[in-house]
Amino acid sequence: MKAVRCVLVLAGALIVAGCLPAAQPVVTPAAENATITEAVAAARYWPVIKDFSAGSTSILPGENVTLRWSVSDAVVVTIDNGPGMVQPAGSLDVAPQVTTRYTLTAAGDKGVSTAWVTVQVADRNTFMPDLVITGITHISGLLYYKIKNTGALDAGPSETYVYDQSNMLRDTSWVESLKAGEEKTLPFTNYDWEGNKITVCADGKKQVVEASRDNNCYVFSFEL
Repeated sequence: MKAVRCVLVLAGALIVAGCLPAAQPVVTPAAENATITEAVAAARYWPVIKDFSAGSTSILPGENVTLRWSVSDAVVVTIDNGPGMVQPAGSLDVAPQVTTRYTLTAAGDKGVSTAWVTVQVADRNTFMPDLVITGITHISGLLYYKIKNTGALDAGPSETYVYDQSNMLRDTSWVESLKAGEEKTLPFTNYDWEGNKITVCADGKKQVVEASRDNNCYVFSFEL
């Protein structure tokens, strides 16, 4: 059932009474993601969020992004997750470490308007090299190992270490730079095959900044 409003008009000696349909509010976004429109705000004295945006909505860890906003008819304007209370119009650089949604709240005499923008922050580990030992074998008295860069960036030169079963360092092997996704098979030339268990660790000197060091070592037991 539609709402109506009734009016009473006095014109000279003529009295006119009648009922008219009540105006219905229309709410569509004013800015791209605002909850109050400029038309509705003008009629009801709500704050108008004309713009709230980020210079980029996808960044790498450590990068800055600029938030920009413009609001009218507001008494107080705030942005959460860091900026706090701000002027009705302005810009500010932020550096979120993880994906963050920033919400702008504009409070006026008659109500509150909100808008938001989300800045996606890529996982730091997806933009780093990652060295992994993928296999060990022995051929004609030499110990060979496979090393792979499973990360998304090229890895610089490094050294691979081999430890015996008492965890004593027995030999090292030089590794040239590895491109992202590249795998090489390389030898240890001085290992003397004592015992039946060894541990081979990529980047023994920790020369390469990697996504993870938890996967650098590979334990191998020889069949006797």
